[in-house]
Amino acid sequence: KHLELKIGSQITQEFVTSQDKEEHFFASLDEARAFAEMEEIKKALERTKGNKSQAAKLLKIDRTILYDKMKKYNIG
Repeated sequence: KHLELKIGSQITQEFVTSQDKEEHFFASLDEARAFAEMEEIKKALERTKGNKSQAAKLLKIDRTILYDKMKKYNIG
């Protein structure tokens, strides 16, 4: 699968089928960084069963920063 991330007012993901392997293509380093950050936030929230205080501790960021990033990436 190919993954393309587009950043505008919201982040959206478009998946395009490939024959052999999964590759990620981003228009910029900022988009790649945003995608990685979004995925890590989702994983932390999953590991803590949605507990934002614990997720923020796992990510080693302040809880208010986590809330800001969740809003930015439209996460739960």
